[in-house]
Amino acid sequence: MSLNEYSQRRVIWALQPSLLARAKRMSDDLNEAYGLVHSAVLEAALRSPPDGVPQEEWVVQLLDKARPGLERRSFNDPETKTS
Repeated sequence: MSLNEYSQRRVIWALQPSLLARAKRMSDDLNEAYGLVHSAVLEAALRSPPDGVPQEEWVVQLLDKARPGLERRSFNDPETKTS
């Protein structure tokens, strides 16, 4: 594993609490919410983000794609930020 791959994975794992909060707003079913996060994190771990897209925003985009029709919010949304 290269240093860049390791760095990307650290970013992805650090985002999981905020991703789960976002997924819980997408689905009332906690199992489905965990599945949405798992899907987005797995895809992000397997692929690099497009040029010019920060890793954090790209993982959120993958989560948004996992369930069409959700309300789009900024990555900097205070409701999805972890302390």
